[in-house]
Amino acid sequence: TGATARLIRCGLAQCLIVEKPKGVAWVAAHVDHVPMHKPEHSTATSWRDAAGRLLAAALVAAREQRGCSQSALANIAGLDRSHLSDVEKGRAVLTFDLLMNVLEALKLEPRNFFLRPELSALRSAYRRGPPPPTLGYQARVHQSYAQMLGDRMQYDRGRRTTQARLARDAGIARSHISRIENAAARPSVVLILALLQAMEIDPAKFFDHIHLHPVDLTGPLGASTL
Repeated sequence: TGATARLIRCGLAQCLIVEKPKGVAWVAAHVDHVPMHKPEHSTATSWRDAAGRLLAAALVAAREQRGCSQSALANIAGLDRSHLSDVEKGRAVLTFDLLMNVLEALKLEPRNFFLRPELSALRSAYRRGPPPPTLGYQARVHQSYAQMLGDRMQYDRGRRTTQARLARDAGIARSHISRIENAAARPSVVLILALLQAMEIDPAKFFDHIHLHPVDLTGPLGASTL
């Protein structure tokens, strides 16, 4: 038929392009774990689905490394066990506040969570961009986690782009970015990662300035892993 095929990568999606003499005939896509560039809008859903699976795998590995059952972790973090189970299976959205509750229960700093090997493929998508400017930034004491996230997001976004441009690049409403920056939203972790990728910021570096609230380091899960 004179057709040729070639593979291209868009974020976490690998696309098979079949070309015929008169142009592209069709595009087939499937998700893999080798991100190369930030996703286009057409592959954003596949990218977010794959990112969610990687986050779930990292959460399960972190919990098992601590020798903690789902029931015990859910009880310490103040969650329903069935909801935690759905999150670990990728059936429920992992929100930022839920993640912080779980990490607090595991005594695992957010930066160390995002440095886990299960997230190495995800983080490779961010290494192409410049490191985030952190000079002069310092989280205020006695902030809620939502306030820490909002201040940090506003700080980094303000040095790179406008809310409108970031909304366009990440494929979300500008008003939602405004709500995140004003600590008035409960964003999913995947959405936060999409915003960071649009700004080319490594999540481990971003979360380096979002710390756990002081907790009892001799609690049910034993020694700290900070």
